Amino acid sequence: MPHETIVVIGVSYPQAEDRARRLRSILRGIYLREHDVKLSSLEDAGKTEAKEYIQTLEGMTHFVAGRVLSLCFGVSTFPVDDRTFRALLSQGVLHEETDLEEAASWLGRQVNAKDVAKVHGSLHAWVESNPVAKKKTTKKAAKKTTKKTIKKVVKKVPAKSVKKKVVKKKATKKKTAKKKTSKK
Repeated sequence: MPHETIVVIGVSYPQAEDRARRLRSILRGIYLREHDVKLSSLEDAGKTEAKEYIQTLEGMTHFVAGRVLSLCFGVSTFPVDDRTFRALLSQGVLHEETDLEEAASWLGRQVNAKDVAKVHGSLHAWVESNPVAKKKTTKKAAKKTTKKTIKKVVKKVPAKSVKKKVVKKKATKKKTAKKKTSKK
């Protein structure tokens, strides 16, 4: 079946094989739960139940879950893909230590559930018109960079200054402890 899906969506479609397999896995999960490929049991379900159901389907990505939940069930989740995430990082909208799930969660809290589709469409159009350069790093390049950085840090920090700071902290703790016992 994945090869049939690939023919339908196009061989040149990005990550076609992976997405076809995920789609098959998701549809299989729905069929095993519903004995059909419809989400009939979610018609009367609350938003929390729908969110748990969709997110626990095997093969479901965070982006697809967010998109289905926001568009079909009115849940205030914001779908963020890798490109949008990189664009928001590069523009300084997100902190550099933020991961994709945190970004989606934060955006979900910023946008009203009824406006998610419109804001997501606008954000997607902005990302399409302002492409962000992909950072391509190989494992070897990453290891070399890490080793160089570590060597630079080790060279810059003299060993004696580190020992002095540790000694000062211990002395401060002892003085504080003595003051506390003398006050009692």
